[in-house]
This record gives sequence, structure tokens and C-alpha cells, in this order.
Amino acid sequence: MLAFLFLSVSLFFGCASTKHVQAEANEGEYRRMLEMQKHQQQAMAFADEETVKNAPEPSAEERELRGDTALRKGNEALAFMHYQKAIAKDPKRSTARYKLGMLYLKKAQTDEAQKQFEAILISDPKSSLALDGLGRVCLAQSQGDKAREYFEQALVLDPGLWQAQAFIGASYDQEHNYAAAIEAYTKAITLNPRSAMLYNNLGMSYLLRNDDRPAAEAFVKALKIEPENNRVYNNLGIALCRLGKFDAALEAFTKAGDKASAYNNLGCFYLQAGRNVEAVAAFEQAIAAKASYYARAHANLKRARAALANDAASGGARARP
Repeated sequence: MLAFLFLSVSLFFGCASTKHVQAEANEGEYRRMLEMQKHQQQAMAFADEETVKNAPEPSAEERELRGDTALRKGNEALAFMHYQKAIAKDPKRSTARYKLGMLYLKKAQTDEAQKQFEAILISDPKSSLALDGLGRVCLAQSQGDKAREYFEQALVLDPGLWQAQAFIGASYDQEHNYAAAIEAYTKAITLNPRSAMLYNNLGMSYLLRNDDRPAAEAFVKALKIEPENNRVYNNLGIALCRLGKFDAALEAFTKAGDKASAYNNLGCFYLQAGRNVEAVAAFEQAIAAKASYYARAHANLKRARAALANDAASGGARARP
């Protein structure tokens, strides 16, 4: 804008100073630079298009690696696409098939997952991962016996496959055979003693079998591995309540969620135990901690007060011994 002003003034007066000539030259150079940059950008864009057009199709290995990267970034749809293209490039690429099968399984598309795992076994009948995958498919379809057959076959081929051993435990849990589940989880722990999930599952099987002390011990071991696991803290709180350790249970429930949910959970166990005075107090604490959120505590408080009124009518309320 400044150069244009200088040029206009010089023409109006019929002469041009050295300054004005320099300004005109700068303006012309500026325009030439812009025009050159425009042509360069067009040439680069054309070159990029040509590069993309003429670039070789990524190999099956490269597609799988791109799928892995997408999966690490949480983009399952993109990972899915890359794995499919890897398989299209190399139908015998079992690692990509397995990952695709696991994605299908995660989306509860068990029939599609089964096709991928079975395709692996056609080219590699001794694939422990494919057998493990078929076991997971059967487990998702509540076919416990068949699932265990696949998991056992996988373990014969790879005795260190602790996930297969853990899923055997899960299959027994489905059938309420908690003794067998406990045995399976214990075996899985010997294969992978650093898994909090295994100790949590072991604890849940004990809890479902009403074996509360070993359940609590298993949850404590899980928390030593994952000290911030809210779910395990909640399960520990349940076990401690059933053991009558209500103060310790309150601490566990608080670490699992917040003060309101902790007192509400505690109140439910007091109510179940017939300790209605403590139940009323716990639900009142829950409401005081978060009245707007804990509408459930209001309903529980109503139940507890009704139970307390019944106690009074029958000759006295039960309190903490």
C-alpha cells in the first residue's frame, strides 16, 4: 500500500525521485515474487499428487503396522481398515487376521470373529492364539464346555498362555462352578503373578462362594499391584462388610468412589444385617455428602426408617453390639 502511494504522487507531479523509482521497482519485484511462489506452489501440488498417484501400494506388513499405530491411538475404525487391507494383500497374514478377529470380538460380532480365527487355523493348525480366540468366541456365546476345549488346546501348544487359563476360570464363573473357577484363576496367577485382574477375579469367585476372608485377601493382593483400581476397592469393601469390618469397608468404598456412594453402600449392608440405627445414620451421611446426586440414598433412608420403626414397635431397635 505504501509503494502504491509513492508511485501515484510521482506521476501526478510529472517527475520521479530516486526514492519513488525504488518504490516502483520494489512493487514490481514483490508482484514477481508472488507470481513465482504461485507457480512453485502449483508445481509442488502437482508433484505431490503425482507422488501419491505413483507411490506403491503399502505392503501387507506396512498396513498391519499402520493398523497397530491406529489402535494405539484409539482409532479402532482406522485400525480395522488397515488390517482388512493387510489381509487382502496377504490372506495368510495370521497376525493381522488375529487382530481383526479381536476387534470383531470387541464389537460383539462373534460370527465374524470366528471366521477370522478359523481362517488362521486353515494355514496354521497349531496357532495357539487362534484357538484362544475361538475359545473367547464360544465364551461370549455362553458355550462353556466348547470354550474350555479350545482354551485347553491353546494351553497345550503354549503353556504360558495365562489369558486362556483365566478364561477357563471365567467360563466356570458363568456356570456358577466357583470351586473350579478358583482353581483355574490360581493356575493363571502362577503363570502371571503380576496381574491385578487375576487376583480380582479370584476374589470375586471366593465372594460368590460366600468365602469372604480369602476374597478380601485376594482383593488386597490386587491392590498391591494396582493401588488406584476403583473396582477392586469396591469389591474389597463388599468383602469387608460381609466380614463385619464396617469402618475398613467405609474406607475402601470411599477410595472406590466418593463419600456419598461410600455411605450409601455401607448403609445397604447395615440394612441387610438388620442394624437399622446405623443404616439410617449412614444414609443420612450419604445425603449430606451429595443430596442432589444421591437420590437413591433417600429411598434407602426411607426403607431404613421404616425398618427402625418396626424395630421400635416390636420392642427395640438393633444397634451396634
